[in-house]
Amino acid sequence: MIGIIVMMIYKNLPDSFIETSFCHNVIHIWLTPSNGLFLNRMVFESYNNIRDIPEKICFDENEEKKILEFREKLLDGILTEKQFDQVYQEWIQDVSNDKYSIEDDCGSIHGDY
Repeated sequence: MIGIIVMMIYKNLPDSFIETSFCHNVIHIWLTPSNGLFLNRMVFESYNNIRDIPEKICFDENEEKKILEFREKLLDGILTEKQFDQVYQEWIQDVSNDKYSIEDDCGSIHGDY
């Protein structure tokens, strides 16, 4: 979703582009870099409230401790802020310099974007 929003801004695409993208179109949209994406906490409340689940997902104190230790190891490997910014700057430059074409089965948007 981030990729399509950035593309709309940089290519000055109409708001209808999002709706059109849900049709049977071939739309070439850049995926944003995954650098910096980090699921900090898993929440299973909604799942656990479902009536017919085999078993609830809950963590005891020992499991929570293991999760925290693992999280610390992960954080050590995540890019520094400077590296993170560089990756996204390069991605934005690529998006700005590329053209996207749409084969539209729904109707309104055609051409290079």
